[in-house]
Amino acid sequence: MIKINNIEIPIYPSSYDDDPITVKTDSYAIDGSMERHQFPSKKEVKMEFTMATPSQVKFFRDIFEAPGIVQFYNDQSNYGVLAFEGIMTTCQASEYKRGGGLMTSLRVTIREK
Repeated sequence: MIKINNIEIPIYPSSYDDDPITVKTDSYAIDGSMERHQFPSKKEVKMEFTMATPSQVKFFRDIFEAPGIVQFYNDQSNYGVLAFEGIMTTCQASEYKRGGGLMTSLRVTIREK
């Protein structure tokens, strides 16, 4: 069960990736040598929904536009129970598909703070 802010999400993703992300930056030092700054890995979840309705898109958009952090919980992760506080960094819907259903694809990313 996937929950955001203790609310079960209204649609389950067609694509789900919860591999941790490692942030590192490379830069040049004054003497011309390369330097690498690596930070501890962070939890990150990427979800894609292929056929989301307008109300389902609104659910994620409201969380994305709200100030503050989100609580993410998934008890069926590859890593066991995955629970963390983070920020929703992406909530991007594509154009609605033609036909009367107003379905769209949606991409959501949540990263540990």
